[in-house]
Amino acid sequence: MSLVKMKERDEKAREEAEKLLNEVIEQSQGKMYKPTAAAGVGVNTQPHNRRMRVETLRSTPDYIFKIILVGDSYVGKTRFLKNLVGAIGFGDQCVTTLSVDVVNHYVIVDGKTVQVLMYDTCGQERFRAMTAQFYRDAHGAIMVYDTTQIGSFDNIEVWFSQLNSFGCENTSKILVGNKCDLPERRAVEIGRARALADKLGVPFIETSAMTGAGVAVAVEALVRMIMRQQPVPLASQWAGSKSGHRNAVNLERPRRENGTGRRSERSQRNDNCCCQ
Repeated sequence: MSLVKMKERDEKAREEAEKLLNEVIEQSQGKMYKPTAAAGVGVNTQPHNRRMRVETLRSTPDYIFKIILVGDSYVGKTRFLKNLVGAIGFGDQCVTTLSVDVVNHYVIVDGKTVQVLMYDTCGQERFRAMTAQFYRDAHGAIMVYDTTQIGSFDNIEVWFSQLNSFGCENTSKILVGNKCDLPERRAVEIGRARALADKLGVPFIETSAMTGAGVAVAVEALVRMIMRQQPVPLASQWAGSKSGHRNAVNLERPRRENGTGRRSERSQRNDNCCCQ
């Protein structure tokens, strides 16, 4: 494929992703913060799908996606996820993630129930080699920077390159500028962020993990991108295969047995862990 055609393909993909994001924003008017040239304070809202009957959703997902959050430490990735699932309040304090946390989230898109496994990866340099293994088979990636810290924005291209280095070239991606509720401390202008998003060929949105503004919208937009851009198996197909589907996330470890044919005590104890 020629360089010109590759650029045309990437531009078309970016435009489609931006269109999807705009569609989600339009559907959520009045429920989220939409960045403008004169950025203001976000609106304190709850993700619109928190009132769903969660038990019903858990038992009948149509799709299962793996989405990873990447970015420097202290940009708000952990708070982003906790806000998404309603596990944080204004007075809560978050500490930097030291390994990888996994959050289960459910969303309905176009009448389909989607189970999203959100991986919160640590942003510290010494942990990057370890977290790289969690990039494998990711359907989507949220690249997060802090709008008040220029360094975290400058490192986005490093995270983008790392994603591609570990097999995520075709993974749907979105750029998120977090902490838009702090306009007086803004260090990254929206125009500059949009220019970077255009360069990387991804859509861009600003959020506030503190107030919840734009958080659910960003995730839903990425889910829609995944559904339209990638061939993804139904959850029933994934669950029906012991080995799992190559595009699905299987968090169940192999069951270890001792010489008697029984599972070892260590194996039983580890069943309560999501990752080792």
